[in-house]
Amino acid sequence: IAMNQIRVSEKMFVLLPSSIVGITVNILLNILLIPKYGPIGAAIATSLAALCGNSIMLYYGFRVCPLPVSKRKLAGIFLITIAFTLPVYPIMVLDINLFVKLILKTTIIIVYVGSGIFLNYISIKDIKQVVSSVMEIVSYRILYHKLSFILKK
Repeated sequence: IAMNQIRVSEKMFVLLPSSIVGITVNILLNILLIPKYGPIGAAIATSLAALCGNSIMLYYGFRVCPLPVSKRKLAGIFLITIAFTLPVYPIMVLDINLFVKLILKTTIIIVYVGSGIFLNYISIKDIKQVVSSVMEIVSYRILYHKLSFILKK
């Protein structure tokens, strides 16, 4: 949302503070987390840095181009997203079957979407629209690869 607000208002200079904060947080957390947690520490550092930078960008986006969107609803969406993202990192390092990891992650996604529907953050109509768009993109790519293969002959 914020990036579009900033573009529309033509005040790109407000991107600088969020970029500086994001880079600084990323560097500091990488220094703290990578020695102890390795690649997982780097992933966590990057995620938290992106969250900090994007939060600042959202703040400036609403200042330069206010939208009739409930800040409480946005905060709820952010909190739910964080709550469902955090369990994924430990699952990545578990020494379990890949199929079990896939089932766990799929379950997290289903519960995440269900929570969004239950809290009225997303609707069934939105989900159908996203699925339709994804299926359209996938079908175009499959068609493109088939045509490319035929034309190469």
